[in-house]
Amino acid sequence: MLPSIAENHSIIIRLPSGAYKLITVRPDSSNCSLGKFGTFDANHLLGHPYGYTYEIQSDKSLRILTAETLKRIEEEVGNNEFIVDDNEMNQVMSHQEIRALRDAGDRDALIEKLKQNNKSFDLKTEYSKEKYTARKMAKFAPRFTTIPPTLFDVISFLTDKDPEKIMNVNQESMAFMLSAADVRPGGHYLVVDDVSGLLVAGLLELGANVTMIHDTEHANIDSVKYFPQFNSERLFAEGRLKALNWEQAIHRDTVLEDLDEYINDKKESTHIKDIEKVEKREAMKRAVIEFHDTTFDGLLVMSSYTPIGVLKPLLPRLGTSRKVVLYSPYREPLLALRHEPLPELLMPSIKELRAREYQVLQGRTRPVMTKRGEWGYVYHAIKVERLDGVIAIGKNQVAREKNNAAAKKKATAATAQSTTASTKPLLIEGESMDDVEMKASSQGESSSNDLVEEAGAGEGRGGGDEHQAKKVKLSEA
Repeated sequence: MLPSIAENHSIIIRLPSGAYKLITVRPDSSNCSLGKFGTFDANHLLGHPYGYTYEIQSDKSLRILTAETLKRIEEEVGNNEFIVDDNEMNQVMSHQEIRALRDAGDRDALIEKLKQNNKSFDLKTEYSKEKYTARKMAKFAPRFTTIPPTLFDVISFLTDKDPEKIMNVNQESMAFMLSAADVRPGGHYLVVDDVSGLLVAGLLELGANVTMIHDTEHANIDSVKYFPQFNSERLFAEGRLKALNWEQAIHRDTVLEDLDEYINDKKESTHIKDIEKVEKREAMKRAVIEFHDTTFDGLLVMSSYTPIGVLKPLLPRLGTSRKVVLYSPYREPLLALRHEPLPELLMPSIKELRAREYQVLQGRTRPVMTKRGEWGYVYHAIKVERLDGVIAIGKNQVAREKNNAAAKKKATAATAQSTTASTKPLLIEGESMDDVEMKASSQGESSSNDLVEEAGAGEGRGGGDEHQAKKVKLSEA
């Protein structure tokens, strides 16, 4: 459950124009300026839940606005064909009069005056009138909405502020990454995050435990400040968030030797600073040992480094049948990884997600044309353990092999049966088995003599020793 707004919270607010702004509620400096929309006292936000819309009053106080009831626009057959798009000609009020009403603070009266003094307002369709009112509200209304600190809304804010900082990732790609990695509450996941902790915050929001690999002295989790439900110090103390650098993650023995050497040198010291340093080194030693003894439930990477260089040293830390997910704003690094021979990864594939917004109206639906083009790509695969001498085959192939073996066995049995039937002597009525056996033996002797005679004849005819040898061998058989 999201907390209420409290002191020192970083709050994202959305202005009527659609722009975002970040403010921090500080007890010593409570005035927040929104430019032309006015200034308000941020202390009036304390204790309120996120998601409310406020209107700035003339005394810097705030008034909570209730939700507006949607009106169904009746079908019209008219259009805006005869309206001239010239604001100078259509608007009767001068700039001085508009500025005076705006400075007076009564923005609702200003918008009504603008509509009454617009010559072409009555000629517009109902939908065009609503669009006109919405544009004037966005330009003059002193309103803002506090954005709930969810991953979806924070990505919208960071995309509007600095998309390069988060590698141009959008909500769809981030959601697919968390889904493809099979992130679930209580799982322990290995993360390489170069987007200021945004990916880490996404896993924490789903209730997962995270071990983050970073390349600096301290982990950069600046984006976690947009989520007031997470306190970084408490997360580290509870063990839900852990951080190691690349040297600690790869060179285990070297790091442990250096830590043991430092601990042994400073163990006998009585200085407070030395004691604190020894405690930090001991905690780091425990973290390194625990990392190399842990089998993680998934690997998620959002890094500017080469994917294969990040993946190879971390794959041994991953359990079997666990997911590997990498994000890149470019396709080529992931294609190089896809073509890399990695027998530990099964079913590697690359996805590009695109989502287009549509303006849906009765009889006129069209896509929003002002959508940015950077989307990014996601690589995902399954970690497996290859067994020597074992070939994985499909279920249909196993069935075919069983059927072929049964058919082969049946054919062999039929051949053996037919051979036995052809060599068995026939029993004529009135004869005994002894007579049949004597007849068969006499037939065998006569056939042998015939073969010997043919061999001799063949020699006389010049058939050669080879022909004679074949006949003799046949008679012996």
